[in-house]
Amino acid sequence: FDVWDSDYRDNDVMIKWKADAVSEMDELKKLGIMTQDSGVRISQREITKKYLEAGLLLYPSNFFEIGFISGIKAMLAGAIPLTTDIFAQGEFVKGIKIHSDINYDNWSIDDFTGKKIDFGVENIEEVADKIVDYLTNVEEYNKLREEVIESARQFNWDKTAEEWAKVFKNG
Repeated sequence: FDVWDSDYRDNDVMIKWKADAVSEMDELKKLGIMTQDSGVRISQREITKKYLEAGLLLYPSNFFEIGFISGIKAMLAGAIPLTTDIFAQGEFVKGIKIHSDINYDNWSIDDFTGKKIDFGVENIEEVADKIVDYLTNVEEYNKLREEVIESARQFNWDKTAEEWAKVFKNG
């Protein structure tokens, strides 16, 4: 939260949001759902190791993502993302999708601040059912896993540089 603290040190709403978020993350840790202390940094090597060990990346969020690099990294490692179908998660990520009614027209920062962490799923049973379905159907899981890895391979620096070179060359 270093950047958060720097950017929002004078904003009471954001300070309260952080306190609530940290409290909720600490509660998840007590329940064994979250394994890291809130605010603890781990190395990229450790993150990569976790992606490689994971079968799923659970990210059912209604937060307005403009890029989903962690999802793409997880996909490259073979972890299947479980995300909402909105914003960058819906656009870039191959995986298991949970429908959200949030969209560009009805999402706002005011909806996000002042609330506890919003995991963005009204029906948690839907998430649980989708997880169980994929983890118990090995053939379907392995098929989706291969599709996820292949999909993530389209995102690479060489391809991105080539696309930008075309834009600059053609004006």
